[in-house]
Amino acid sequence: MRMESQVTTVEQSQELIQLGVSRYKASMIWVDRSGYDDAGAIVRPCYNLDIASTIGKVERNVPAFTIADLLSIIPKQIQFGGSDRRYNLTLGDNGCDGWYFYYEDYNTGPQSRIGLMEHEELLPLLCDRIEWLITNEYKLIG
Repeated sequence: MRMESQVTTVEQSQELIQLGVSRYKASMIWVDRSGYDDAGAIVRPCYNLDIASTIGKVERNVPAFTIADLLSIIPKQIQFGGSDRRYNLTLGDNGCDGWYFYYEDYNTGPQSRIGLMEHEELLPLLCDRIEWLITNEYKLIG
């Protein structure tokens, strides 16, 4: 599996950062190797993947979040609806069709699932569920 398929794209990274995810949680970086004209407009977009040690050194570099980076900021348990009930994260491979993600109150079972989503690929699923968490005012880890 190519490393590029295990990290967020430039667009996914920018969207996560706009949602409030810290760029410093990314362990990789898209290094900007684009061609620019005299006015600073991109003539030839090009990014290469590298480790994040240079993340703050060039303004145009974009963080690249790995699957491990995203998993590290997703809460394993949330409190739902202002109650004292805690909902635990379930994330798994559903066989040949892809991945599933949801939170569930184990005392009440499947009817209590919230945030349920399935996707063929893990990375887009995690990005979407981070957006769901933030939109629903749940705190990320770190």
